[in-house]
Amino acid sequence: MRLVELRLRNYRCYKNETSIRFDDLTALIGKNDSGKSTVMEALDIFLNESLPDADDACKHGQANDLCISGVFSELPASIVLDQDFPTTLADEYLLSGSGFLEIHKIFNGSLAKLKLTCLKIVAQHPTASNVEDLYLLTNAELKKRAIDVKADTTKVDRKVNAQLRAAIRAAIPDLKVQQTDVMLLEGNATNF
Repeated sequence: MRLVELRLRNYRCYKNETSIRFDDLTALIGKNDSGKSTVMEALDIFLNESLPDADDACKHGQANDLCISGVFSELPASIVLDQDFPTTLADEYLLSGSGFLEIHKIFNGSLAKLKLTCLKIVAQHPTASNVEDLYLLTNAELKKRAIDVKADTTKVDRKVNAQLRAAIRAAIPDLKVQQTDVMLLEGNATNF
């Protein structure tokens, strides 16, 4: 995967959403205290799954909406989301209209110890009832959903969430695919 864009909002000096594009060679040039180090530290937080510091929320912004987002190209042909079953980002409806993977990490910076409160992907994703929230469901909940929508699971390993999600989607005649937020985590979390 290749990072093509980093977006910052309510992070240190970046109150409004600011986009930094990356190419084969990207240079950050600016005066002292113009935000160059902030960009590098935001990259470290995003890529190394750490938390921002307590004073990283923008003083003039919304501290509970500190957002660091990454947009990626050159994506792998297959991925493993859960269990050991390979699938693709396209089959899982996790790509943007441009074919990129766009991940947003939102932290509550108004707390003494910052927390990740939302992890989402912005993608062309099904929005129809019973398929819009599949990534938030446990295996037991996916099995129940499959029964509820009368999904054909005769050729599905019911222990594999990716196969259950595919069977559930196949049972819905109109998935109503559109650009939307795919929630992977909502609420306060300490592990991500």
